[in-house]
Amino acid sequence: MNNYEQYYSVLIKNKEDLKLFLKQFHLRNNHAIDDLLDFREYKIKKSNKSIEEFLKECYETDNDQSVFEQTFYQYFTIGDMELINMSLAEGRTSLESIFNAFKENINKNILKNIL
Repeated sequence: MNNYEQYYSVLIKNKEDLKLFLKQFHLRNNHAIDDLLDFREYKIKKSNKSIEEFLKECYETDNDQSVFEQTFYQYFTIGDMELINMSLAEGRTSLESIFNAFKENINKNILKNIL
């Protein structure tokens, strides 16, 4: 899956998302990836998810990948999630620190905070 497909799979979840993207973001920049990144930033700001909501979702579900993708609007592979879970299990990071680092810089890849 290329970058476009990865972002598309995480950002465009229904017809409303598609309509909004096409109306307000598509062809706004010189490169399609920049349109997708602008849409991602918009969705992050609009979601306004709290750390409490994030933690509750993480503890209540077995699908961390889905929670992470819905919170951070970033595509995660199975290998990415294994790395994150290993870092959490070994105490090298915490869900709180991952979330807080994301809130400090929403454009920084979550995995950079893990490594």
